[in-house]
Amino acid sequence: MRYSRLLHRRKFSTIGILLVIMLFTIETLYKIIKWTVLRTVKSMKWFIRYIQFIKSGYSYAEVHNLIMTMNGREFEIFCFELLKATGKYNKVSLTKASADYGRDVILTTDEGQIFVECKHYINSIVGREICQKIMGSMQMFGAYQGIIMNTGKYHKNAYECANMVDNLILWDMGDIMKMVIKVNQKQLPKILIKALGVDSKIVRLNLVNE
Repeated sequence: MRYSRLLHRRKFSTIGILLVIMLFTIETLYKIIKWTVLRTVKSMKWFIRYIQFIKSGYSYAEVHNLIMTMNGREFEIFCFELLKATGKYNKVSLTKASADYGRDVILTTDEGQIFVECKHYINSIVGREICQKIMGSMQMFGAYQGIIMNTGKYHKNAYECANMVDNLILWDMGDIMKMVIKVNQKQLPKILIKALGVDSKIVRLNLVNE
């Protein structure tokens, strides 16, 4: 009788273990399938958007206008992707959206690091305060050069500040567009898509003019 009860308990224990293993396996498979489906859908959206950009054709005026419609974080990602596409730097890193110590993008070269501060200003003007912020970050972390990429204008005191040192460069929209022209044009749609995201409502670049 005792032997029979012991076998019954072992059988019940084995079934319980098998059920746990089955549930764990089903849950794992579900997560894998879900991740695969979501990844596939995202990749398909990206590919479709890429084809749409390629087929639509675009002018540099349209690219200019599209950049001006970006929000602050989109512009940071755009600058990051644009700088990376130049192939001039050993490494290009994008910092987090907040608490970045005045450095949105970090460029690594043989000489050291370059800090890039991105400002998507339209009605505002970059002044001395922004220059002092990035210069303080450069001193704190040991960067040898700083760049401000700004879609808007600079106050005269910003230029005065930059002229007082030899390692701070102020880029305006004209400088940004020169870089757009220099990169491989086949990469430009990818750069724009990564900045805007695949869920952007923009199907063709010239929609920004409509």
